[in-house]
Amino acid sequence: MMRDRLIGAFLLSLVAITGSAVLILRLAPPAADTAAPPQAVSTPTVSPYAAAEIASHYVLQTYRIPPGDLQIADASRKEDPETGRSVWLFRFVDRRDRRAYEIAVDDQGQVVRSP
Repeated sequence: MMRDRLIGAFLLSLVAITGSAVLILRLAPPAADTAAPPQAVSTPTVSPYAAAEIASHYVLQTYRIPPGDLQIADASRKEDPETGRSVWLFRFVDRRDRRAYEIAVDDQGQVVRSP
């Protein structure tokens, strides 16, 4: 209500100063914000590079693959369906026998899922 009075007073002043008619539009009050609040996104404490290093080291040690034979095929940040936490998800391929390995690393740098 107060806003309408201020706008009206301003427009009347504008008419008095310029001497010309002004088209007055009544603005609808702003609609209530019905959107859901943004979800909190966890900020990773481990960089994607550090997480990739952890994951590749895990694959190299666990499956005894020579370092030159391991290639990263994919990397992404996803929600782990088992824990509900956000993780770095990496897919590696052994160049020798074309085996694929999927490793998830959490925000603290721990391997949380592997085949």
